[in-house]
Amino acid sequence: MFHPNRFVAFLRLGVLVAVTLAVGLQAQIVITGVADRTSYTDSATFQVVAAAGFTDAVTLNGKPIAGGVSQTVRTMDYYDLAVTRTEIATDDVTAAQLRLLVACRRQRRQRRGAWGHRGVVVRRGVGPGSAEVEGWCVAE
Repeated sequence: MFHPNRFVAFLRLGVLVAVTLAVGLQAQIVITGVADRTSYTDSATFQVVAAAGFTDAVTLNGKPIAGGVSQTVRTMDYYDLAVTRTEIATDDVTAAQLRLLVACRRQRRQRRGAWGHRGVVVRRGVGPGSAEVEGWCVAE
């Protein structure tokens, strides 16, 4: 038997599901490992998660970098991470921007003389070999 109230309820439910799916199909840009306006000590590792059906243009301080893979920055600096995601089928564009700061703990220790030992400053062309420096925060 046909019930008009049930029909209206199912119709409303169908419209709600259709609207939810349409909104959910927009390209959400997911960046893992870092948060906007956050400071990190010695290094920051992040990844722009790739999405099927979309192309990504990822830049770090205006220079293109690979998306979909883990990236680590160890140089003490302010970083501007910008992502532009374009849907292949419709050319719809979505953008996201994160700002982060990498500070170098070892640099502060040397200037302040904390824990009573002398710190090491790594400068371009001076200092220990690259194997000894691996994993250190570098001030440029």
